[in-house]
Amino acid sequence: MRRALAAYLRLRGLHGQAGLARIQAASQENAQKILAVQGELSRAIQHITAFLHSLTDGLATIDNNANNQCILDGETKDKKSHTVQITV
Repeated sequence: MRRALAAYLRLRGLHGQAGLARIQAASQENAQKILAVQGELSRAIQHITAFLHSLTDGLATIDNNANNQCILDGETKDKKSHTVQITV
């Protein structure tokens, strides 16, 4: 009886170690996937930032008359526009 219990506990320990190894492997795989997604998100944010900066750079080149006309047009059109602020 004692030998059977010792064998059972040994097998149970091996089974637990195998389960732990599977979990650790899955954790490592998930960590790699997270790093890949973080890299992709970082590149996407850089592209979005560059795009938004290009929009603001383009506004600086418009002369004052065009700016004044845009302001007048904005006052007469629908007032449901929203301002979005993005901080980088």
